Amino acid sequence: MRPRLTYSLRKDLFLTLYTEHVFLKTTGDFDSHRLGLLISYNPRPKTWLYVAINDLEENQDGRYVAQERVAVVKLRYLFYF
Repeated sequence: MRPRLTYSLRKDLFLTLYTEHVFLKTTGDFDSHRLGLLISYNPRPKTWLYVAINDLEENQDGRYVAQERVAVVKLRYLFYF
């Protein structure tokens, strides 16, 4: 289960924030957490522009250290026939 928060800035612009934690039962600590941000824009019907940013941090000696940072841009367009 991922906690997720979606907010509609306008009827065609959405902001989604989600997080995912890895909890170790043996030690009772959080091993890592991932934080993601997704911006979705719908300029026309059937056309979407996505911008995603993802950050993964792992617990090393009580401090969270960045392991991965990824940013992606995607354009989805449906052609009419």
